Amino acid sequence: MSLLNSHIAQFKCGDIAGTWAKVAKEVESFNKDAGTITLETISPEIRNSFSEHAPVSHMPAEFLEKTKTKEIIDLSKGKTPDAIALASLLGSWNEKSDGDKDIIKRLVE
Repeated sequence: MSLLNSHIAQFKCGDIAGTWAKVAKEVESFNKDAGTITLETISPEIRNSFSEHAPVSHMPAEFLEKTKTKEIIDLSKGKTPDAIALASLLGSWNEKSDGDKDIIKRLVE
């Protein structure tokens, strides 16, 4: 649902949840008769909701300066580049959990 919200939010449609509800209702009415939705057959209200893009926000320059790193760390160098790559794919784990530690150990070996 958050993906749909982010797509709808790219347009100046006002109420995101309301716009999605209108789209869902219209699709439902077309679906019962196996209808095809095109730009010509969709209601002008929905078409107009997606006619104007919302302004693009940019991060202020003063915040960008703080995010720049002075040193680039190459994680592909060193003793365990594969372990680092696997750990980044795993996401989070509990270091106090023997089960989590065992799974990580098996992946790394």
